[in-house]
Amino acid sequence: LRGLEPAALRDNLDAILDRAETASPPPAVVVVGMEAPPNLGLRYTSAFREAYRDVAAEHGTRREGLSHDLHLAPSCR
Repeated sequence: LRGLEPAALRDNLDAILDRAETASPPPAVVVVGMEAPPNLGLRYTSAFREAYRDVAAEHGTRREGLSHDLHLAPSCR
């Protein structure tokens, strides 16, 4: 991961959802959050996570989080 500023992430997500909302027909959109590596610090990882949550809420878009349960992702074992 490149350590993209959470504000830039938020702007990019917002632009993607704006464009999707103007498409005809509008696509079904689900925002799937990502986790930033913990070595980037609690403040950064929290802001990174909140960007997905907040932009999805602002657009009324369904949001899914990531599962940390390995049984749901057998290829990660």
